[in-house]
Amino acid sequence: MELKLNGEVKVFIFGIKFVRELDKKFFIENNGMKFGTGLSTKLIEIHSGSIVALADVLHCATSTEAKRPALEDIESYLESCDKIEKVFEETLAEIESNNAGKLIARDTKKAMKTK
Repeated sequence: MELKLNGEVKVFIFGIKFVRELDKKFFIENNGMKFGTGLSTKLIEIHSGSIVALADVLHCATSTEAKRPALEDIESYLESCDKIEKVFEETLAEIESNNAGKLIARDTKKAMKTK
């Protein structure tokens, strides 16, 4: 997935490094052990329309970029985006089509339907 931020095209990759980056930032801790919950948590928030969660996810998806954009740059882009719904849809589609997120996306969607 690509977006143009501040005149530069940035590549967003939703692979293992992306999931690892999310899990470093968003986790639960139990008995001194950390369990990454980043992707499943953020998927629920994105499905709920959280632009903050979308910004976090997109920022983590730039972890492979040599010149990574700042979170603030992504937030500015999202605030001024004319087709924000399309960005939500494309982000979810990218996660759902990538092996790193496919199963979590499927199970999260299934769990949201049963509640």
